[in-house]
Amino acid sequence: MTFNLDSAVGIEISKRRLVLSSVVRGLRGLRVGPNLVVEDFQELDRAELQSRIHDFIGSNGLTTENVVVGLSRDLVAMRQVELPLEVEENLDQVVQFQVNKLEPSEDLKVCFDYLVLDRDEKSKRITLQIILASREAVDEVIALLGDLGLQPSSMRLSSIGLHQLLRFHEDGISEHPSIILRCEEETIEAILVGGPGKLFSCHQPVNGEETRLELLGRVMDNLLSQVNLEGSEQVQEIYLAGSGADEVLEPVRERFGSAELLSDGVNLEFEGAARSSLSVTGCSVGLAASSLTRSPFSKMNLIPPAMRRSRTQLSYVPTVVLAVLLLVLVGLSASREYLQQSQLLVGISARAAELRPKAASVIEIREEADQLAELAVEMSTMLSGRQRALSVLKDLTELIPEDTYLQSVRIELNKVTMTGFSDTASSLTTILQESNCLTNVESKYITRDRRSGKDKFSFEASVAECRPLGS
Repeated sequence: MTFNLDSAVGIEISKRRLVLSSVVRGLRGLRVGPNLVVEDFQELDRAELQSRIHDFIGSNGLTTENVVVGLSRDLVAMRQVELPLEVEENLDQVVQFQVNKLEPSEDLKVCFDYLVLDRDEKSKRITLQIILASREAVDEVIALLGDLGLQPSSMRLSSIGLHQLLRFHEDGISEHPSIILRCEEETIEAILVGGPGKLFSCHQPVNGEETRLELLGRVMDNLLSQVNLEGSEQVQEIYLAGSGADEVLEPVRERFGSAELLSDGVNLEFEGAARSSLSVTGCSVGLAASSLTRSPFSKMNLIPPAMRRSRTQLSYVPTVVLAVLLLVLVGLSASREYLQQSQLLVGISARAAELRPKAASVIEIREEADQLAELAVEMSTMLSGRQRALSVLKDLTELIPEDTYLQSVRIELNKVTMTGFSDTASSLTTILQESNCLTNVESKYITRDRRSGKDKFSFEASVAECRPLGS
């Protein structure tokens, strides 16, 4: 039997396509449920479209209490603002003032929300990311969903769904920036995740004058030109998403040296939906998941506060029912055990009272012995790990050629990851395989660095049993 603690529906609306995806939170985490993709939905009669949506929700046992809708990138503006730390106490009013300055006219009203990206006590500065959309665009989406019998609880930028999806990727989101390239029929979007921007996006409509690869390159250049990356914050990985991701995967790898499909590494359980469907449903799945997890970006909501819908107590009924059921089961189990052993416990209690002083002394001695054993294990593990790390570093120092230098070396348990620059990076695999400490040497990527003229590389290897230092 499967218990569902909560569920959410993510909706993405583009010019041609309406996508609904369901995500359920159970005892073992999040599960991706069925989805509904309606092409050319604008051409359908509203009554027919409403019927299809309600059939989808009803047949899959979903609730409309938690509906998250995403706005396409062309309807949303993103601004990063740096302010003095002193304004933190009145941040809402200060952001409202900043938004008023960004409004092109008094007639064009905007909806907005913001997020604190960075808070620097040393420089006394605070960095905010503000997301804005015209009130007209927000009202149109709310009206459309209202015609379909849906009332969204949150409205965010669709790209936040892909950001949330990367949180469930085997690589995760790190301080080192990564780029998600979303390739659709109508638009190309480049999304920077992590690094100084935390989340930033640029987009470009598809036209017949440039190839997809040319558009991807131009959008990436535009993105990186607007985000100040330090020298040590090079892009870690490129992920491809969207309905055209498979088509451009190999060309992107040939041009940029490394890329993978975002859907390939997502660690979510799929029930009623195929993993391959993420090429189309990735944003809507991520939007639904964002309302079931704790993340700063999942709190963003472009719906005006006066129009926001509070989740009713009905949405918490499954959790309460499950908690009560578990308490009843635990109570029955304890009562049964007590009734069966009550007679035996009476005799044992008397004997236990006689042995209690001796038992206390034995327990004290055993606790001391356990503490000493744990300390010995910790010291042995620490010394072993340190010896192994020193052996690996010594081996690398002796093997790495003079025209090669390492930018970073990470040793975790039985795995070594190293990055750096070399004149002949392709020959390093053979050289590293001669190591006494490393096995299964594998090149993750080798690309040409324009600034240094060298090959930028990343290798992974397994740590074998090294000979002790000095042997």
